[in-house]
Amino acid sequence: MDCIEKTNSDCTLDEPMTRPVSPKNLENNSGKVPSEDDTVSANKRLKKSYSSAVWDYIDRDTRTCCCGQVFSEKTSTSSLYNHLRTHSGLFNTCKVEHYGKESVDQLFRESQLSRLICKTNLPITFVDNPEFIQFMKVFDPQFKVPCSQTMKKIISREANILSSNITKTLQAALYFGFTTDLWSQFNSSFLGITVHYLNQHWERKRKCFKILKFNARHTGEEIGKAFSESVKNLPIEKFVFLTSDNASNIIKICQNNFPQVSHYRCFAHTLQLIVKACFEDDEVNKLIRKVAKISSWFKRSTVAKLDLMDIQAQSGAKKSLMPKLAVSTRWNSHYFMIERLLALKQSIIDVITRNGDTPFEEEEDTVIGARKSSKQKVKSLLLKDDEWDKLKDLRVVLEPFADYTNQLSGDDLFLSDVLFIADQLKYLFEHLELWNPFQQRILKLMTEKSQKVACSISSIFNSSSPYMKCAWLDPRFTNMKGLLTMETFDLLKQEYNEISSTSMSTSAASSSKKCAPIPQSTSPAVDANENSSSPSLTSPIRVSEKVFLACVNQHAISSASFTLEQEYDAFRKIEGECKLKVDNPLRWWAHNKHRFPKLAKLAAKYFVVLPTEVPCERLFSAAGNILQEKRSTLDAEVMGELLLLHEDKGDDETEDTACEFDDDELLPKRYDFDE
Repeated sequence: MDCIEKTNSDCTLDEPMTRPVSPKNLENNSGKVPSEDDTVSANKRLKKSYSSAVWDYIDRDTRTCCCGQVFSEKTSTSSLYNHLRTHSGLFNTCKVEHYGKESVDQLFRESQLSRLICKTNLPITFVDNPEFIQFMKVFDPQFKVPCSQTMKKIISREANILSSNITKTLQAALYFGFTTDLWSQFNSSFLGITVHYLNQHWERKRKCFKILKFNARHTGEEIGKAFSESVKNLPIEKFVFLTSDNASNIIKICQNNFPQVSHYRCFAHTLQLIVKACFEDDEVNKLIRKVAKISSWFKRSTVAKLDLMDIQAQSGAKKSLMPKLAVSTRWNSHYFMIERLLALKQSIIDVITRNGDTPFEEEEDTVIGARKSSKQKVKSLLLKDDEWDKLKDLRVVLEPFADYTNQLSGDDLFLSDVLFIADQLKYLFEHLELWNPFQQRILKLMTEKSQKVACSISSIFNSSSPYMKCAWLDPRFTNMKGLLTMETFDLLKQEYNEISSTSMSTSAASSSKKCAPIPQSTSPAVDANENSSSPSLTSPIRVSEKVFLACVNQHAISSASFTLEQEYDAFRKIEGECKLKVDNPLRWWAHNKHRFPKLAKLAAKYFVVLPTEVPCERLFSAAGNILQEKRSTLDAEVMGELLLLHEDKGDDETEDTACEFDDDELLPKRYDFDE
C-alpha cells in the first residue's frame, strides 16, 4: 500500500468523517471565490460521486484515514478498502455484496418478511424503521431491505401467487363451497368470502378467498354481482353450498345467481336469534340493564376497579377478575357478563357498599342503547336478593345455548352435528315442566322464536332436510330408532342417480379401486329404524386400527357388484360390528371410500358443507385488527392482500398423514338417539 505518512496506527477509530466542501477548495485559477450556492451545488455533486463506502472513513481531499494514516492520491479504493478491513468492525460496513434482485435468497427473504408483516399486523412502513434496517444489517448484511413502496409490491406479488394456488386447488378439489357476509368499518363496507373444499385425501380445508370493498347498495342483486365476479374462474359444477346468516339480501345470491347451489343458514346465528328473544321479557330486560350499569361503572371508575382488586387480594384470590360488559353484536356476551357478575357477587357488593354515596352518572348503555343524564348514587346499583336469584335462573337458561354456540364454532363441524344439537334443543323446549315459572316464561319466548325463524328446529328433522341426509351417511349415528326414515334414503338415491348421470371429476373417478366382493349374507338388510345396540354416550372406546381395518376388509365390496341399497346394508353392518366411535366422519370415509364408492359420492357432497359462517366472522375479526383507527385510510385492495396472507396457514395442511388413524387416540362419543 502506497502510504505517504503514518501516524499512530494503534489509535481508535472515530465516527465516519464528514467531508464538506469549502469555498477555499473551490477557488478557481482566476482567484474568484464561488458563491454559497455554488458551494452547496458542488457538495451535492461530490456527495453523489462518493459511491464507495471507504470515503465515510477516509477524507477524499487529504486522503487521511480516520485512524490518522495518509495515502497517496493514486491509491485505489480497493487498497483503501483492504486497509479498512484491518480495523475491527469496518469490514461489513465498507463493502457488502447484496443478494441479487431476482436471486432465490433475496426473494425468499422478501417472502418471509411479507409473511411477518401480515401475520403480526405490522404496518408496511415498518421496513423503513432505521432500527429494523440496522438490525437486518447485523443479522443478514447481504439482504437488502426493501422500502415500504417496494414492500407493497412484494405483498401484492405474494397475494397473487396465493390466490392463484387457491384457484388451482379448487379446480382439483372434489367439492367446495363458501361462507360469506358483509362487514362495515369506518363508513366502509366489505364483502368477505371464505372457501371450504374437500381435497383428494378427503380432508376439509379452509381458506380466505377474498375480501372486497363493497361500494354499492346492500341489495341481493348487487351482492350477487360482486360474488359472481369473484368466483367466475372456478368450476361451478363443484360449487355445492353457500352458508350465510339469515339476512335476505345474502340469501338471494343463490336464488338469483346459483340456483343449483344449496344455501344454508348459519345455525349459530339462528341460535343467537332465539337467545335474543328472552330479552323481550320486561323483567329480564330491566335486570340486564342493571347488570350492564354495574359492569359499566367498574369499567369507567378507577377507584371502583382498585377497590375490587384489593378486596379480591384480601380474600386470597390468585388473580383479580373484572366484570364484563356485554356487546350486542358478540355472541353469548350477555351470558358471560352475568356469569362474571355472579362469580364476583360478594366482592361487588362490598365495593358498592364502600362507595355508596359516590355520585354515579349514567352514560350510553352499550347493551340496550338508552341514554340518561340524571345523576344517581352508587348504592342505587346494588341488586336486591330476588334479583340475584333471578340472575342465577337466567344464567342456567342461557348456559346450554352458550355451550351449543361454542360447539358450533369448531372447525370440524358437519351437518349431522347440528342434528344432534337440534335434538337437545328440542328436548329442552318440550320439557318446560322441569323449570321454575320465571325460567318457563323465558323458554316460552325462545320456543316461539325458534318456530318463527326460517331454519326452525322442527324443519331440521324433516326427511328431506340435508341434515337428515348427512346423518344417513355418518358412521357415528348408530341407534337411530324413530329418527331416520326410508323417505330420506329414497331422496339420496335420486341424488345419486343425478350425480352418476353427470360424470364425476377426473380426480374423483381415478380414486376408485377394486376390492374383493362381499359374500352374500343370509341375514336381512339393516333397517334404519332398528334399535341396534350401542355404547353409552359417556363411554368412549379405544379402537385399534388393525382391528378396525380387519372388520372393513371382511366386508369389502365392489362397486360393480352391488346396488346402492346393498352397499348401504354393508355400510351399516360394518359400522355396527366394528363399534367404532369416530371423531371425524371424513377420516372414516378416507379409509372406506374405495369399499363404498356409491355412498362415497354422496358423502363427499354433504360432509364438505359447513353449517355455520363462523370462519367468515373470524375473518372480519382479523380485518378489524388490520383496519384500525390509525390505519383507516388503508387502501381496500392492500387490506385484502394483507388479510389473504394473514389467514394463510402455509403448507402444513397438505400433509398426507392427516387421514391416518392413531391407534392410541381416544375417540369421543358417538351420537345415540332414542325415540
